Amino acid sequence: MSQDPFKSSLDHIKTRDKQSLTREPRTYDQLIAKYAKPIRIMGLVDATGSMKPVWDKTLESIQELIRRILEAGRMELSWVAYRDYCDQHRIIEQSDWSSSVEYFQTFMDKISCNGGGDFPEAVEKALEVAIEEFDVSRVILIGDAPPHEDKDYRGQAIELGKLNRPVFSFVVGNHPDTQRTFGEISQLSSGVCFNLENHEDIVDLIAVTVIDQIGGQKSLGKYLNSYGSSLSPSVKKFIQQLPPSKN
Repeated sequence: MSQDPFKSSLDHIKTRDKQSLTREPRTYDQLIAKYAKPIRIMGLVDATGSMKPVWDKTLESIQELIRRILEAGRMELSWVAYRDYCDQHRIIEQSDWSSSVEYFQTFMDKISCNGGGDFPEAVEKALEVAIEEFDVSRVILIGDAPPHEDKDYRGQAIELGKLNRPVFSFVVGNHPDTQRTFGEISQLSSGVCFNLENHEDIVDLIAVTVIDQIGGQKSLGKYLNSYGSSLSPSVKKFIQQLPPSKN
């Protein structure tokens, strides 16, 4: 007795659909993880000579940094190296948007930390890039020198605040002008300013800043469960200073 071809096809469809359902995300968190648009984080980092140790540490740790962030959810980074006006065509060097470890290893390896004229750097040019980019969630600013006082860095910080792009500033060293101006930039954009006391903390400070944007307290809690025992007192202090999350 031959099998009904219509019934056979129907049974195949039912089986296929059942298998598909078991593979599809079922919980809210799974749905968000699969279909949510990746958040976009822009890093603005001074690339003059004195900042070479920070760049070296970031390059050394980029694989671990991206791995930890992607555990929390989808994201894309764009990294901006900024210098000063005397560096002409090298004032700004910007990466594409990506979450590829290999891509960022190649990009960062090509950055030469040199240049810079007087003490202030073109921080305001980097802030301008963050304003002009599309759909940025947070901005990370890392440097050891202030912006030029005669430039409108305050207005740019206010504009970033209006765009809901808070600037999380990390001051390298303890120069009072850098602490003051970076503090202004973060305050005017509704971000946080913090001293980078140890280059070893760079992975955790960046990861925490991004993960807080991805999933708020819930994601931060998971990060602390996984890595809390190795966090420095400085990183723990920074976490306490994060503004209340909307997630």
